[in-house]
Amino acid sequence: MDNIINENLLRSLVEQVETFRPVVPAGNMHRMIREIGFYEERGLIFVYDDFAFSHLYSGLAVLARDIHRYLSRYPRSDSLLFMEMFSPVNAEEGARFRSQILLNHKGPPMKNGSIQLSSAAAHGQPTVAALGGQDVIHEWTFKPGKKLFVRFLQKSGARVIETVFCKDGPYEQFKKGQLDRNALSMTIASAILTESFSPQVFWYPLAVYLSLLLHKTSTRAFWAAENLDG
Repeated sequence: MDNIINENLLRSLVEQVETFRPVVPAGNMHRMIREIGFYEERGLIFVYDDFAFSHLYSGLAVLARDIHRYLSRYPRSDSLLFMEMFSPVNAEEGARFRSQILLNHKGPPMKNGSIQLSSAAAHGQPTVAALGGQDVIHEWTFKPGKKLFVRFLQKSGARVIETVFCKDGPYEQFKKGQLDRNALSMTIASAILTESFSPQVFWYPLAVYLSLLLHKTSTRAFWAAENLDG
């Protein structure tokens, strides 16, 4: 089992996701935020600033669904944290759409079904290209994506944030200009792989999405780490 992270491969994924652009997702949530300034769903607050990360939240949700579908056929011993992160969100969203599988509805943006990202990663050729289209971004992917990110913070975020935000750590180096933006995202992704999942290529796309969210929402994420309840 190869435990050495392929930095070139990880960087290529970071650079690819950084070319994706957010759009405001269609749906009732946008209308509510525009009218009253926020939208709440089971205690989780969504605000207009969250739309700046719509491509990351939505991509994370679609990717997580693909990983779950892959794991149901090909179980992995390093998937415990993923299932702890995924299962509660899957149950909540599944109840809403009367399905046992996250994003199993037939409407946009999932009308074309699984995109087999995890199969490619399992064969050592990870890609996120299919997540770059704006049709991926919708209220039905955006909301579960943020829920998945929050769940990750609750289960493993404190360990990763301690590594990233420690004194003289990667985030401080970035603020001092000693690391560029992509290097910081790669460093965070590496920490996520080693602290939360495993260094296997299979997890690279997931780690990249989580790292970019942690980086781009760093102030709020750091605050959240001080208030996690397990």
